[in-house]
Amino acid sequence: RYQTIHEMLIDLRRLRKETSRVLRRPVPEGAPLSKGEGESATPLSAADSSMPGRINRKRVILASFGVLFVALSVIVYFLLLHGSRETPQLSRTQLTFSGDVRLAEISPDGKSFAYVNADRRLFVQDISGGKPLEVFKARQIHAVRWAPNGTELAVNATIDTSWATFIVPRFGGTYRRFGRIGTWISWSPDGTCIAGTLPTSGRVCFLEPSTGKDSAWIPLKDASYWTRFVDWSPAGDFIAVLSVDSLETCHRILTTSRDGSRQSTVVQDSGFLWNPRWSPRGDGIYYRWRGDILRIDVDPATGEAKGAPRRIQAGQQIRDFSLSHDNRMLVGTWGFGTSNLWWTRYDLLRRGRVVQERQNTEGTGELRDAKITP
Repeated sequence: RYQTIHEMLIDLRRLRKETSRVLRRPVPEGAPLSKGEGESATPLSAADSSMPGRINRKRVILASFGVLFVALSVIVYFLLLHGSRETPQLSRTQLTFSGDVRLAEISPDGKSFAYVNADRRLFVQDISGGKPLEVFKARQIHAVRWAPNGTELAVNATIDTSWATFIVPRFGGTYRRFGRIGTWISWSPDGTCIAGTLPTSGRVCFLEPSTGKDSAWIPLKDASYWTRFVDWSPAGDFIAVLSVDSLETCHRILTTSRDGSRQSTVVQDSGFLWNPRWSPRGDGIYYRWRGDILRIDVDPATGEAKGAPRRIQAGQQIRDFSLSHDNRMLVGTWGFGTSNLWWTRYDLLRRGRVVQERQNTEGTGELRDAKITP
């Protein structure tokens, strides 16, 4: 079906041109139709009026209006009933201009963002501009998440020789250190608990920053070898986790309730999935599929998927992203690299020497994971 109204308009314009060409050469009523060179011209009888060579002007006009009416009806139906589901194109603004930035996280109010540079330094900067403020430094930083009230950040990092979870004030200063609860972490909506998951644990762990208490962990029933990313729904009970098998051929986004009693697989794909993030109302999960941003609707009461995923943005080459609480702003890290596919032939009898190669694609995008048919 049509992906945009513009595609439908192209077909409508083409239909109009074809109709105009037909109507410019009508056959007058009662005019003879030539049989060919050297043959006598014989008028068509009433019984022959249905032959292909006979063009009925009135029928063509009525048919054209009928097609246009149906097409316009589809447009009106699409706009009235499905227009609210369309997401407008992103207006993208570059916020940083140096270094290899990663782990970009927008503050809950959408006015600031945190990020980590190539020197393993954590910065906070206003969206409107200004000088970034360094608030934390470590040997390695694995995850950064804002507290719901925007006054602190939870950081999973290595300072000396061991990993730990740190609570860092928004403007820097004295931080609090806790035991490591996961490579990826996420705050509960009320800010009283932090969920985390380790790469090969197949479970979700919990930490209460106010007391330092580690709560009982919950196992993920459908988790594969790798457990990556964790995001707590702003609506309350459910947590989203990305699970990947050992060969990286099956990616799943799972949801689990806080007590683990309700679990569900909402997305499963052989392609590359990354960075699942709940919508602000907890009624959907955004995630990266290769370089695109997709969304799948989720029932807030059950954590189960509703319908199929739909593409929100394509061709963005986005790596990681986060959303403001009003769903109006996204901060992410974009790559500027390009890659294309090449066909190469080797001579195995000459120690694998390359004897022929040919470039198959051209462009400024990033292509990866190419596989040749058997």
